[in-house]
Formats: sequence, structure tokens, C-alpha cells
Amino acid sequence: MLRSACVALLGLLLASAAPQAADVPTFAGIPWGASRSQVVEAAAASGLRVVASDGNDIELAGEPFGAAAVVHAMLSPTDGLVKVQVRFASNDTPTRTYASVVESLTRLYGPTEPVELFKRPFARGDGREDEAVLTGKGMLIAAWGDERQPGQAAVVLHAGQPGVALEFESHGWKAESVRRQRKAPAGPPALARAEAPAFPIAALSVGP
Repeated sequence: MLRSACVALLGLLLASAAPQAADVPTFAGIPWGASRSQVVEAAAASGLRVVASDGNDIELAGEPFGAAAVVHAMLSPTDGLVKVQVRFASNDTPTRTYASVVESLTRLYGPTEPVELFKRPFARGDGREDEAVLTGKGMLIAAWGDERQPGQAAVVLHAGQPGVALEFESHGWKAESVRRQRKAPAGPPALARAEAPAFPIAALSVGP
């Protein structure tokens, strides 16, 4: 399945793309561990507005990276901000949005090695990448950083059905995720993290 392939590929990407300690990825310059009020204040300074909340979590809206998006800031009750998820508005050219964000993140954290996965009849370079992504037969992935060490964080960007999503994840998210899973009732959380679409890996064409 594509999801299994994505997990393996992301592990390789993160292992080879860790930034220097001074370049720990953050969203909009908001430090990890920030309180709710600090997140709201910093978000407002970046042109984002609060549109909803769920417990400690905050839902924001605006144009990060120059594109309309909804932003979910996820906070631990003890450790503050631990994860940020950005979901860009759907459009007919997801690969353009993806490429623009890759360019911005590369300026911030240096080059990485994006991965492109396609299900036949689509293939890398055939000029139909947008169609492949929109129909769930293609996925583009890029990653920076490594959240496995304390004080570090990772950024994962992917374009796939239903759209382009970006996740900033700190080392503290793992413990918070476990806490939420133990506490949550059956069913997805109100601010659920984006999941990669899945389809048989045997039918994929992987770009070099």
C-alpha cells in the first residue's frame, strides 16, 4: 500500500534532511512549547485569524506561504505547542502549490530530496501530474528535519488526494499523540491529522 511506502520513504527523507540545531523548523516562527495565548498572538502577527477551537487546540485561517489554508495548532496541556498542521485550499493545480511551498521551505531549511509516486497510467514527467494527484493516483512528498530527538522537529509536505498538506511536528508530539489516543472516544479527533491516501504499491511508478 502507498501508506506503507510513504512511511518508509519519509523515514529515509527525515534521516537525510536533518537541519542544523539552530534551524529547528517552526511554523511562522512560533516556538515549540508556546502557550495558547502566545500562539494566538504570533499567528495574528503573521496574518492568521482564529476561526475555531477544540480544547487546547486552535484552528486558524489565512494565507501562509501565500496560499489560502486552514491551520491547526495542537497544544499539549503540559508542553504547549507540539504540532502544527496546514491544509491548503483545494485547487486544480496542486503541484503548483506544492512546488511553491517546497521552494519556501528550501530557502528556510536547505535542499531536500522530494519523492514522487504515481499509479499507472500516470508517470513522472508525463505532464499529467496534477490529474494524477487530484484522482488519488499520485503523491508528492518532501521532508525536512528530524523530530526523533528532544528539541528537534520535522516538516513533512505532501500533495495527494484530497489536496496539499503540510505538517510541522515536534519531538513532544509523540507523547501527546499517545495521551490523546488513550483519552479520545471512538472515532477521529475533531482536529484530525491528514493521512496519505492508499493504493497498491505494486501499481506505482516511482520517479528517480
